[in-house]
Amino acid sequence: MPPRSTNEYFCRHTKVVDDSAASDSNDGRDPGGYALTNARYDNADDLLTENGSGSFGSAQAGDLIYLDGGSGVTIGLYTIASVISPTQVTLVEKANGGGVGLNITSSNGPKLTPNNLASTVFNGSNEDLIANICADATYVQTSSIDIVASASLPSKANILRGVQSRGVWDGTTKPVLDNDVGGFRGCISVFGANNYAHISDIEIQSQASRRGILYSPSSSLSGIVTTMRVHISGGSNCFFEHTSGQLQLVLLDCRAVEGTGSGLFAFSGGDDTVVTMVRCVGHGATSDDGIRANNVGTITALSCLLYNNLHGMRLFSGTANLQNCVFDRNTNDGVLFTANTIGGNMVFDNCAFTNNGSYGVKRESISTNNAFAQMRNCLFWQNTTGSTNHTVQEDLFGTNIYADPQFTSIVDGSENYTPLATSPLVAAGFGAPTA
Repeated sequence: MPPRSTNEYFCRHTKVVDDSAASDSNDGRDPGGYALTNARYDNADDLLTENGSGSFGSAQAGDLIYLDGGSGVTIGLYTIASVISPTQVTLVEKANGGGVGLNITSSNGPKLTPNNLASTVFNGSNEDLIANICADATYVQTSSIDIVASASLPSKANILRGVQSRGVWDGTTKPVLDNDVGGFRGCISVFGANNYAHISDIEIQSQASRRGILYSPSSSLSGIVTTMRVHISGGSNCFFEHTSGQLQLVLLDCRAVEGTGSGLFAFSGGDDTVVTMVRCVGHGATSDDGIRANNVGTITALSCLLYNNLHGMRLFSGTANLQNCVFDRNTNDGVLFTANTIGGNMVFDNCAFTNNGSYGVKRESISTNNAFAQMRNCLFWQNTTGSTNHTVQEDLFGTNIYADPQFTSIVDGSENYTPLATSPLVAAGFGAPTA
C-alpha cells in the first residue's frame, strides 16, 4: 500500500487530545509534529524507529505522520498502525519498496490554514487533492473555499471532506462552517471545466443572504460533481447550480433547511445539466421552494422529502423523474410545473402528495400542449384545492391511491414518513406482490 497523497491536507483543531492549545505543529492528527531527526524504517515488519532526539510523544493509532526526507523512503503522509513505545511505531502503508529506510526525518506536513479555509484553493496538481476538515470545530468563513478544476489535468479529483480527529468518521459528527461569505460566491464554490469534485460530511450554517454551495460562480462548470451528507441551513440558496457547461451533479443524503432565496435546491444551468438527488431533504422554507428548476436538462429525484416549503418543487423547464418522494404540508402546491418552449415534463412513480395548501400537482399553464405529467402508484390526500388541475394525467394507469397514507409521524421536529403496517401504501399499486 503506498503512502497517502502528498496533496492531502488537514486543518488544525481547537484542542488536541492532551487538551493543550492547538498550533500548526500540534493539530491532533500529527501531535507535536513528532520532529524525527534520525529514524529507521524496516519494511519487513513496517517498523519505524527513532534513533535521534525526536519522539512520537502522545501518538495514537490512526494518527498521521509526514515523512519529509531520508534514504530509501517515499515522502508522504503515513498512517500509524500501532504505538510500541515513544520511539517506535508501526505504519499501515509501506514506506519502502523492499528493504530499509535510513536517516528519516519528519515535519508537520501539509496543513490547511486554521479557522478560515479559504486560502486552500483547489487548482489541480499531479495528484488528487484532498482537504480534510476536522469535525470538532467551527470555522468562520468570510471568503469562499474555491474548488477549481485544472484544464491540463482533467482526470484528477478535488476532495473536500469532514473527518474525525482520529480514526473513521462516526457517521454523525461534522465540522461546521459558519458562512459569512458575501457577494455571489458560496461558502464553497465549484467551477472550471472537467471538474471531478467531491464534497462530503460538512455542515454549513449560513448567515442572511449567504449561499451554501455554489456550483459555478463565474465560469462554465463541467464534469461530475458529487456532494454527500452535506447539511446546510439558512441563507439564500443552500445548494445553487448555475452553469452552462455539461455537468452531472449528484446529491446524496443532503439536507437543506430554512433558506430564503429562490429554492433550497436551485438549478438554473441549462439543457446540458443532469441532476440526480437521492435521499435528500428540503424543509422549512416558508417563502421559498424546496426544489426550483429554472433551466435544467433532467432532474431525477429518488426517495426525497420536500415539506413545509412554499412549493415542494417548482419546474420551469426540462424533465423531472421522481420516485418514492413525499411532498407534504407545503404552503402552496406540492409540485408546480410550467409548460414552455423547452418542455416541463414530469413523471412520478410511488410519490405522495399530502396536506399541501393548494394542489398536490399543478400545471400552471394550459396554453400549450408540450408539457405533461404522468403518475403511477401515487398517493393524494388532503390537498386543499385538489389532487391535480388542468390536463395533468393524474391516474393514467389506474393505480393511484386517495386515502390517508398513515405515515409514522408528521409532527414538526420528529418527521418520519415511513408508512405504518396498516397504511394503504403497503403492498399496493402496479407491480405490488400478490399472494
